[in-house]
Amino acid sequence: MSPLVWALAGLGAAAAVLGAAVARRRLAVAVRVLRGIATDRRLPRPLRCALAAGLLPIPGPFDEIALGIAAVVAVLFYRPVVRQVISDARGPR
Repeated sequence: MSPLVWALAGLGAAAAVLGAAVARRRLAVAVRVLRGIATDRRLPRPLRCALAAGLLPIPGPFDEIALGIAAVVAVLFYRPVVRQVISDARGPR
């Protein structure tokens, strides 16, 4: 095999490793955000329950609809709380 093929294979492997690390980090932040929103007492309990119900693996469109409506309400009416939870989940920069 030519050195170019080996170089491309090495670059591909490095990109896959870096991509997996970025995906793992984003997934960890998403889990911390969801945990923070579900436990934050500044959000009303029905809204937190709707957000939690949207994450359940319920067959059909119910969970997606509940999550979509609850997310829109949370972002529109509780934007400072949601921003604080997201910044806390991301950690110091």
